[in-house]
This record gives sequence, structure tokens and C-alpha cells, in this order.
Amino acid sequence: MRKRSKLLIAVATFTLLLVAGSVLAAPDIRVVVDGKHVSMPLVPQMIGDRVVAPVRFIAEALGAKVSWNPDQRVVFIHSAGINAMKQRAELLERLIEGVTPEQTAKTYAEAVRTRNGAAQYAMLSPELKKQKYESYESMNWVTGVSSPWVESYEVVSASRLQSGAYRYEVKYNYMASTGPAGNATEVLFVSTHQDRYFIFEIGK
Repeated sequence: MRKRSKLLIAVATFTLLLVAGSVLAAPDIRVVVDGKHVSMPLVPQMIGDRVVAPVRFIAEALGAKVSWNPDQRVVFIHSAGINAMKQRAELLERLIEGVTPEQTAKTYAEAVRTRNGAAQYAMLSPELKKQKYESYESMNWVTGVSSPWVESYEVVSASRLQSGAYRYEVKYNYMASTGPAGNATEVLFVSTHQDRYFIFEIGK
């Protein structure tokens, strides 16, 4: 029994040393929110296949307020700051939404020229916004490339469909440092939604 006990203790000690060694050898985990490193007194740790980090610092980096109630042992996260930013964005979108189908198409085309993904997004229908949100966000709301860039655009055709929607064909003229770089055509289908006009489909 004594030999077995000593063996178990030796195995347990060896295992503990291995775990401790792996924790010490593991590089620190950094938390980056919107491209900015979040500094926190407690280093995030890897437990199993999950990263565990202090909620306060991450929530505050996202614009939320965090409070702790020791009696209830509850962490309260107040997202008023996040909701305020969302409301501000929605109000700005409302300001540029198209009151005519032509205005919607031209506002979108101009946003393509200036690589303004936020303005392009504002011209989309609610359904198309759901489909495109992650794509715009992944580009940090800056679309296109620096070269070649869209130098100008023109609406080459406009028509009303039997469904009541509108079809606009837009030609984008590209430019590079060496001169004109060709053109590309995009077709925008515009329809009304709650007294405004939005793009519900984009084609080539």
C-alpha cells in the first residue's frame, strides 16, 4: 500500500509540474477590440478550448458600463453606450436614405466611387442588409481597392419593371496611376419600403 501511495503521489506531482510548466510556457493571450489592444491587470487564460478573460475590460472597450453587486453576486452590463452608437448610426442612415429610386441608385454609386461602405449599406433593403453586413464589417466599411479606383460613374439605363420596382444600370470608370483602367457595369434593382427607396438586389 505504501509503495502504491508513493507511486500515486509521484505521478500526481509529475502531472502537476507538467501542467504548471505548460501554463508558464504558454504565451500571453492578447485581447484586441476594433483594432486596439485592451490592457487588463489579469492576463486572459486558455482553459480547455475556451479563452477566459475579465468581462469588465472587454465590455467597457465596447462602450458598455459594468457594475458589480456583491450582495446579489451579479455582474451588471449596461449597454447604453452601445445602443446610443447604434441609434446614431440609424439616424445618419435615415438622413441619406433615398426619397426617389434614382437618388438611391446614385447615392449608392457615389458611395462605391468614394469607397464608403457605410453609405452603400444604408442604401440596401433590410433583407439585403442582413446578407451583406458581415461582408461590409470584414472590410471595416471601406470597399474597393486603392488601385485601380473608381474615377467616375454614369447611369447608362433606367427602367421601371412590371413589378413596380426600378432597374438601374451603372457603369463605373476605373483609373490607375498609369491612366484609364477600364470599366465595369453593375445593375441595381430598387424598390420602396416604408416611404423610402432601397436596393433589394445587385447584379452584373
